[in-house]
Amino acid sequence: MPPEHQPPLAGTPAHCIVLTTTATEAQADQLARQIVEARLGACVQVQPLKSFYRWNSEVRIEP
Repeated sequence: MPPEHQPPLAGTPAHCIVLTTTATEAQADQLARQIVEARLGACVQVQPLKSFYRWNSEVRIEP
């Protein structure tokens, strides 16, 4: 099939995992619902997260 007639993701893996963060749980819920409603994802999990990172030469921890 010529490239111009192939689906946009032709040749890519059938599955992928996407990770992201949001500022609030309400935003995460809204994004999850929109993804499933648009059939962009079959399942979306929303869960709390604790981050460890270095910022301005010090290690920080945020829930």
